[in-house]
Amino acid sequence: MVLTIGELARALDARCWGDASIAVTGAAEPASVGPAGPEGGVLAMAMAPKYAERLTPGSIAILAEGMDPEAYGLKAAIFAPRPRLLMAGLTRAFDPGPDIAPGIHPTAVIDHLVAGRIPVVSSIAPDLDHPGHSLNVNADAAAAALAIALGARAISRHSDRALVKAVIANARAQYR
Repeated sequence: MVLTIGELARALDARCWGDASIAVTGAAEPASVGPAGPEGGVLAMAMAPKYAERLTPGSIAILAEGMDPEAYGLKAAIFAPRPRLLMAGLTRAFDPGPDIAPGIHPTAVIDHLVAGRIPVVSSIAPDLDHPGHSLNVNADAAAAALAIALGARAISRHSDRALVKAVIANARAQYR
């Protein structure tokens, strides 16, 4: 998905200056960025004057508040009131993260297995539709699905009511 510099500024809750219709095709250090063309341009990360010295006229950039985009000959700019926070939003805009299908992901436990640890499947899971809430899931079904995904030859189920009660009592005492 290609964003315009104006759309990106809105997504970052930042102010846009200049031609807001320019497509942003990526982001890089100012020395690596050329002028924006008809297909858009790469956004120069020039959030301090020392970085802005390397801006190419006709390019697009992120600048700190108070910097003058006209002095650098920019076509458009986004002003970053909090540059480091804006960088996190920019990363999120350009990198949606890994393309992982929903469901059981065996890679989540591989590191533990390699380290010789035994993974424990819990019957509590976060409710993604209602942040802050938990779900009571079928741990047996989750463990079976995980075992299948890992190609396990066997599965071991353990339930110690006394241990579970002790863990709950300890947690309650600790977080009161």
